[in-house]
Amino acid sequence: VDRLKLDAARKEALEVRAAGDKAMAKLKRYQAEKKMSAAAIFDEIKKAGEGFDESEFVAYISGLAGAEGEEEMAEEELGRAFKAFDDDGLGTISKASFEASLMVLMKVMKDVALTEMLSIKDSKAVRRLICGEAVQLLEGPVREDTAEVDRVRVRCMEDGKEGWVSVAGNQGSAYLREGIQFKVVKETLITESFDIEAP
Repeated sequence: VDRLKLDAARKEALEVRAAGDKAMAKLKRYQAEKKMSAAAIFDEIKKAGEGFDESEFVAYISGLAGAEGEEEMAEEELGRAFKAFDDDGLGTISKASFEASLMVLMKVMKDVALTEMLSIKDSKAVRRLICGEAVQLLEGPVREDTAEVDRVRVRCMEDGKEGWVSVAGNQGSAYLREGIQFKVVKETLITESFDIEAP
């Protein structure tokens, strides 16, 4: 009996993860097409209060266009997807939790200027990004027509400063690369919830 329960729990966990991945792909595709921040998408989903619930999530994801040839997600599958986002089991998704789910980290591949505005010509430098540091993608990419480069708005993980930076130069040299690998360098605890103080 215990083995059957364990197998059922594993199957459910895999289905939740798969549904969550599909919903995440829809959200990220929509985010890229509309050039929206995670916070702006959160505000679209949420009808009232501090967070959104399963019904709001299901209604919103159902309304997003799928990729060509992609099957529509059934309501039951969307319910599982909500569970993937609601890993604390609270029944609502907070803005901080949602933003963390959609967070995209990028690695600086070459020293490059972080500027205040999208336009390179009219913008002051915030500071210089150093090769190897990590930044969080907040918006973009957006085409900067004067310099003919794609630019993104980012937040520096080191000091929290925000600004615009070119993804690559107009000759093709890459300044940023999506995806960061983390390595555990010291023993630490893994907790069941985001809140360390939670029981």
